[in-house]
Amino acid sequence: MGFGILCIADAHGREAALAALEKFLGRKPDLALVAGDVTHRGGPPGFLEKFFGAIEKAGVPVLAVHGNMDSPQVREWLAAKGLELHGKRVSFKGIDFAGLGGGAVSPLHTLIEYSEEEIARVLAPLVGPNTIILSHAPPWGTKADDIGEGIHVGSVALRKIIEERRPLAVVCGHAHETQGTEMVGKTLVVKVPPLMHGKAAWLELPSLEAVFLE
Repeated sequence: MGFGILCIADAHGREAALAALEKFLGRKPDLALVAGDVTHRGGPPGFLEKFFGAIEKAGVPVLAVHGNMDSPQVREWLAAKGLELHGKRVSFKGIDFAGLGGGAVSPLHTLIEYSEEEIARVLAPLVGPNTIILSHAPPWGTKADDIGEGIHVGSVALRKIIEERRPLAVVCGHAHETQGTEMVGKTLVVKVPPLMHGKAAWLELPSLEAVFLE
């Protein structure tokens, strides 16, 4: 039997993102994936509780990773609540979900960035052909990686893991400029648009059909 996943990213602490989240939860997803940057530098105060409280109130299971603009305290909060997927693998309805938070090292020097070596060490052992990767950062060399003016925000290590391990899909956020799907080898990459702009994505399994919501 199939199931639907609500994929959301980049709320950045905006009240408009909360309104959009509640609207999309009305579609009654079987699972919510949160691809980071729920807050902006950890704030505003109480936003995390409102955001994940809305998902809990809707009765939807949720897996999340922190983003590069979430603070270390946000990562600790997610871990304490049992929501943080970074460096972990969880099975849901026969599919493995593996998490990668933060961003790759970039010219932007944001709050939480990991070296390519650290990304490979954390993520590679978790990924197989029955895996969906939940990552804040996109893979290098995809449309979602290039944010203009020669600035790339994707991960080379993530791209290599995709090519070598051939997971089912990657759900990512991070770059606000893009949304859409593309293939890296046999792996579907779903670039989720920013929730702060009132947008999200919906991924249907096992068909791996993605649609974009607003």
